[in-house]
Amino acid sequence: MSGKHVCYQSLVCQDNKAKDKKLPNISIINKHLIMEIRMSEHEFIEHLKKDHDKQKELGQQLVDAETENERERLRQEFYDALYPHMIGEEASIFSRLRASDNEEAREDCLECLQEHHAGKILLRELMDISTDSAIFRAKAKVLDEMNRHHIEEEEGAIFKHLKRMFSDGELDKLFKQYEEAEEDVEE
Repeated sequence: MSGKHVCYQSLVCQDNKAKDKKLPNISIINKHLIMEIRMSEHEFIEHLKKDHDKQKELGQQLVDAETENERERLRQEFYDALYPHMIGEEASIFSRLRASDNEEAREDCLECLQEHHAGKILLRELMDISTDSAIFRAKAKVLDEMNRHHIEEEEGAIFKHLKRMFSDGELDKLFKQYEEAEEDVEE
């Protein structure tokens, strides 16, 4: 982001010179750059959003799966996308927010941790039952719906706290903690 900021400052200077020296006006470019700067997210937040998108896609595919083989494959893919992600978040952002002096951030964090707890229980049950069980689809649907709700709250409240409370450097450290915890699960 700092590269874009420097570039933006450069364009503002160029735009001011354009007004003074009758050079071509580039204020339109400035407006687009401002939008791009405001819309850009930290790499960690972008990573979490991509994980969430993958989880939503896999959850829906699992609920809609027709064959036992398809359900078996998608159940494992959903687990692989969801469980390490939860562990990574707990070791990084939730650990940090839980210890925060910010009461709202702490409360939002505790709610998310309870959603993780319930999600892990359902996920474990889903992994333990037969994919041809009458309850399998219902359990998959409830887990998918719970996860979607959790994602919505996390991308709202939790991301707001992350952006407000942590510098880019702190988010870099949290991202590293997240990745290390995730890798430990996958090994």
